[in-house]
Amino acid sequence: MNKHFSTVLTFISASFLTSSCVSDELVAKENLTLCPDVRPQICTQDYNPVCARLEDGSWKSYPNGCTACGDPKVVGYRKGDCTDGKHSAPDFPAR
Repeated sequence: MNKHFSTVLTFISASFLTSSCVSDELVAKENLTLCPDVRPQICTQDYNPVCARLEDGSWKSYPNGCTACGDPKVVGYRKGDCTDGKHSAPDFPAR
């Protein structure tokens, strides 16, 4: 196998494994539904609020999971508005 190709393949594999581990940790620790790699382009207008975790670690409310995942900065989301008092992460405002 070509040495350059082998190096690129190793890098891609390592990147995939790292992102997979981070994703698994987020799902378990923060009870998130992760956004798919292919982001939605069109969403329904239903109101089923979610609290989304952004790449920078902040949280933002969206009207539904589809709309949240339409934002490329969103990693994943949990059911419920961020200010509903049901979330236990320290970043959520207390009510």
